[in-house]
Amino acid sequence: MSEFNSKIIKSLCLLIFLNGCAYFNTFYNAKSSFEIAENMRINESETENINFNYYYKKAIEKSDIVIKDFSKSKYVEEARFIKAKSLYFLNKFEESNAIFSQILISTNSEFFSEAKYWQSMIKYNNNQNIEAINDLRKLFNETKKNDLKSQILLSLGEIYLNNYDYENAYLNFKKGINLSSDKFLKEKIHFNLANSAFDRGNFLESKENYEAVIKLSSSYERILMSQLKIVEILRIQKDFEGASKKIKTLLLNEDFSANRGELELEFLKIEKSLGNTQYVIDNLDLLSQEYRGALIAAEANFILSEIFLSNNFKDYEKSRFFLNEILSQDNNSKFKIYAEKNKFNVNRLISYEKNISENLNKDKNIYKSGEILAFNLKQVDSSKGYFKNIISDYYESQYFIKALFAMYLIEESFEQKQYYSSIILNDFKNSNYAKFIIENEKLDIEFFPESMLMSAENQLNLDSPIFLESYKSISSMEGMSDQIKKANYFLANYYHFKDVKIDSARFYYNKVVSDYPFSKQAEISLERLKGFSNE
Repeated sequence: MSEFNSKIIKSLCLLIFLNGCAYFNTFYNAKSSFEIAENMRINESETENINFNYYYKKAIEKSDIVIKDFSKSKYVEEARFIKAKSLYFLNKFEESNAIFSQILISTNSEFFSEAKYWQSMIKYNNNQNIEAINDLRKLFNETKKNDLKSQILLSLGEIYLNNYDYENAYLNFKKGINLSSDKFLKEKIHFNLANSAFDRGNFLESKENYEAVIKLSSSYERILMSQLKIVEILRIQKDFEGASKKIKTLLLNEDFSANRGELELEFLKIEKSLGNTQYVIDNLDLLSQEYRGALIAAEANFILSEIFLSNNFKDYEKSRFFLNEILSQDNNSKFKIYAEKNKFNVNRLISYEKNISENLNKDKNIYKSGEILAFNLKQVDSSKGYFKNIISDYYESQYFIKALFAMYLIEESFEQKQYYSSIILNDFKNSNYAKFIIENEKLDIEFFPESMLMSAENQLNLDSPIFLESYKSISSMEGMSDQIKKANYFLANYYHFKDVKIDSARFYYNKVVSDYPFSKQAEISLERLKGFSNE
């Protein structure tokens, strides 16, 4: 071989080598960018304001070079797969789906099963839930890859969870946990299992899975979230000492120093449950000032506003002050929405308290205060004093039965519930409140206004005027119910338009207006009474 030919061969070999290095490096860059994006997305973090979308786009750019410029290389198929997945995470589902369809043309493709999986997920993202579930189930039976099986079960669980089907979500998460060898996938399944168990009220299993997440996870946010959920579970289980010990341990851990305010807030919630309320008030106030404008401050102020609605620390002016603190800060959180609603109700409480102190409609203002606390502000314990005040001191008031019924609704003790229901069923048996209790507890008790009205309505078909006596019997019953209201309104109409006895019509219209002032029938009756006055 001549020296010239030898140089040509060496040059060609060098070119081939460099060309191989070029497409390998390009593919490596595509894969590396994709992995960076995945890691950032999984850990839900950002680096110097460059989020994972940037790296997905970089992965697509490098994959395109491999696909177009090195179309014969062995990396083309994987580059195409990387591009399709990157497009999926950029929410470009149509473009992504087209590439997965190309991959599926070859049944021998290394990525055939995975492409089918991602097409199922595209269907889910396009609100084709049933089709996605069916495809995923079919693929689960077809594939032999355990990691893919585990991924399928995780996705099925998440779809069911988003559809509030907690039972099926739990079953799929549970099946998937032992199939995967992928640490991240196992962590994600444990986290979903923990959330699913929490939603179902299975706090023991939820706690076990949050603990598994803490052991497996490398995500700071996921670990902290799991730790706080464990504390929340301990609070729900009323293990306040255990919750307090857990939070103190986290506060001493330098790894969580960035979230010290959040941990301190959780610690103060536990101290509140332990009854150390004055300590909580002092420290929540300090916390709200230190983190002013942040979500921590909003929640701290909200807790303070609730403390001053309680019996031992009742001060509605202070409660309103802390609600105003939330509203004055530039933080559009759920606490701002709560504060706006609660401030309206606290203002009403302040107004009622003023009326009570001035002896203005005391029974009404006492009852209304209890009603707002119990049913608008969820301060059940604080409301009971108002209702009991009505029951003990205002037996003749129209609010007496309302207070009895309110206590029946809010009491947790079965014996106390029975006590209040028995008074209603014995002394106010013809009222709507009695009807509610009979139906709610499925009692074998006849509600006479209902059966009598049905009988009276059936008699309307007879020639005999006996039905009038039936309606009058219902009208004369003690108590207030929809049936008595209907009887009064029927009689008013009968004497107004049929028998034309205006005095009788006026009598029954007035009964509707006085006994059922906020009903549609009262509104019509009032207009007709005005008409009588003008005649």
